Amino acid sequence: MIKYHRQDERNIEKIVQEITRGLGSHDYLISRTEARELLGAQVAGDDVILEKLVWELFCDFRDEMQLGQIFDPIILLHGAVQAGKKLPLLNQQKVVVVEVAEGGDEFERVAQISQTQLMTPAGPTLQPQVAMVRVGWRGYD
Repeated sequence: MIKYHRQDERNIEKIVQEITRGLGSHDYLISRTEARELLGAQVAGDDVILEKLVWELFCDFRDEMQLGQIFDPIILLHGAVQAGKKLPLLNQQKVVVVEVAEGGDEFERVAQISQTQLMTPAGPTLQPQVAMVRVGWRGYD
């Protein structure tokens, strides 16, 4: 993919090696300084307005995809019971969101969360059950 944006084979190989092997981890965050050192003029200069817009876009995706929120069926069940909701619950999780001006696509999982009573040596206990009822891509306009 990088070959669509660069023509210098030696630097392409250096960039690929650094990104795939040199950084140590797939989730390593590359700072602006590191990106500029690695990619040079391809990295835009500082732009306060653009940075604010990108941050707002990230916050929108963060909220829409519930990033940073732990998926814990026990907590979800407890909250639903406390709120008087009927079981089973349906929990929609947006895993990937791809948006363009004409529409977009989402990869989502929909989990059905319920509970069942199990007999244990200590007596009956409620056990959460999670079943994926939908997993896949969905397009929208």
